Amino acid sequence: MDTLELTHRQSLEFTDSLQLFEAWQDAKMRANHYSGSMHWKSIKGKKYLYHMLDGYGKGKSLGAENDKTQAMYDAFQQGKKETTERIKSLQKALDEKAALNRAVGLNRVPLIVARIVRELDKQGLMGERICTVGTHAIYAYEALAGVMVYRELLATADVDFLWDNRKEVKFYSAANVDGFLPILKKADRSFERSSQLYRAANKDGFMVDLIVAEPKDLREQPHEQMGDAYDLKASGIGSLRWLINSPKVEAVVMDSRGYPFRIVVPDPRSFAVHKLWVSKQPNRRADKAKRDQEQAFTVAKLVMERLPQFPFDAKALKMFPKDLVEQSLKAWR
Repeated sequence: MDTLELTHRQSLEFTDSLQLFEAWQDAKMRANHYSGSMHWKSIKGKKYLYHMLDGYGKGKSLGAENDKTQAMYDAFQQGKKETTERIKSLQKALDEKAALNRAVGLNRVPLIVARIVRELDKQGLMGERICTVGTHAIYAYEALAGVMVYRELLATADVDFLWDNRKEVKFYSAANVDGFLPILKKADRSFERSSQLYRAANKDGFMVDLIVAEPKDLREQPHEQMGDAYDLKASGIGSLRWLINSPKVEAVVMDSRGYPFRIVVPDPRSFAVHKLWVSKQPNRRADKAKRDQEQAFTVAKLVMERLPQFPFDAKALKMFPKDLVEQSLKAWR
């Protein structure tokens, strides 16, 4: 198998990183309860408590000064102070842990991919509307299996994001983005849409593809763009119906600096079956077909040998043609 066992030290550092990241995430979620600011405002000689949600003077009155509003004010200030200090402390611990992760070789996912995924996650899109497919999904499977796949099988200069475009995307107004390309630009300002409208590339030539499942009924008109006419226009691919209807799994993986982040990918069984199918398509370039097959076999072996929670059964792969599943299982066994 094209994998390496984690050393005892790597396993310990990875587990510690997961725990730290979980605590950091919890602290960030708690901090959402203390967003903005609270202050007293005098109106006609009387003081009122206002919760300001942004920096433009807008806010909501919580009532006139009394014991109740004073308690609200005190609790808000105390909670904001505590969560701010906790996040700062956890961030320092993550910084220290990242250095250790780099030292023991746990730094894995290219930084540009990590930055994009984090921006998508901030928008609430990762998992709900978008998942990472293709080669970079393997980082999630190796993390779940507790191994490392050889770099040669993971080397690529592009990443694919599968968008479930059956429902309209709504962006958080505070994030100042309206579309997929603006999210990419938050990760790297040099991203620009290419002549292939589903693709963007940055100054280093790293490419991002936005893809969707082509509908069975071509009379359907699902969304092709998240934003305006200058946004990426998703490319429809028929076989992606299998992946869009597949269960999704999430994992915490490490970026190239050693920092953890959350990624959402298709079920590993679906990845393996789909990759093997892609490798056998007559129009697939020979070198890509060979790589597809190697990735399919590697993930299938991970599932069968290290991920018993994902049994290869008909129910789990009901979105695929039955004969395709049977052929895949026969090839792996």
